[in-house]
Amino acid sequence: MRNQKTIRLFFLGIAVVLGVLHTWLDRFAMNPDGISYIEIGEAYASGDWSNALSAWWSPLYSLVIGAVLAIIHPSSYWEFPVVHMAHFLVYVFALASFTFLLRRIGQHLDAREDGFPPFVFEALGYMIFLIATFGLTTLTIITPDLLLSGFVYLAAGIVLTDGWNERTWRTAFLLGGVLGFGYLSKTPLLFLAPIFIGAAWVRSRDWRVGVGAILTFSIIAGSFIALLSTEKERFTIGDSGKVNYAWYIGGPAEHIH
Repeated sequence: MRNQKTIRLFFLGIAVVLGVLHTWLDRFAMNPDGISYIEIGEAYASGDWSNALSAWWSPLYSLVIGAVLAIIHPSSYWEFPVVHMAHFLVYVFALASFTFLLRRIGQHLDAREDGFPPFVFEALGYMIFLIATFGLTTLTIITPDLLLSGFVYLAAGIVLTDGWNERTWRTAFLLGGVLGFGYLSKTPLLFLAPIFIGAAWVRSRDWRVGVGAILTFSIIAGSFIALLSTEKERFTIGDSGKVNYAWYIGGPAEHIH
């Protein structure tokens, strides 16, 4: 147990230090998507809903950026660094969610009798997290991928939580809320949500799990879908999937100059 806690604190320290270094070194870097998220975040902050509601850019990440910019009110020189600071907060959320997931898995490993040390699993888990975060999603590019990852880790951890029978409704509502906000961070979670809810039902064998999670998820996701569809004057859950399909599957190849 002591080894497991030491390993956890060691890798958490490394993850935070690496996150701070990347955030500081890349503080003036900005990608085209990042500019769009900044503009939409500012539209949310100013109450410009017609420009804030977008079928392409997911709302929650823009809201995070817009809220931080509205609180700090940086100058033009410091705007990009402040946005990277907001992105670092998202990274901390993803790290905390991943830690929650690892601890839930660790509880199940503790119950095994095959002698596999849980602290070894935690070390491997954090190494995979660091490689995936800095090698794939990265802290340099301002996108909601890290935010989506955090909600996926959190949802998986909730599904693996023991004691469903003692707090079925509360945990079901929590799972539905996490999945709903995950959809607001990026559209693909709308299609992953039934998998998480189904897995939670299989673990609990309680109809209340499905009802509670579906109800909460539907309220959150459905409210945004209704607002978006009303604004666009057509039914839509988001157009990013269609555009990506057109780019990478059905459209002409990209030409980079």
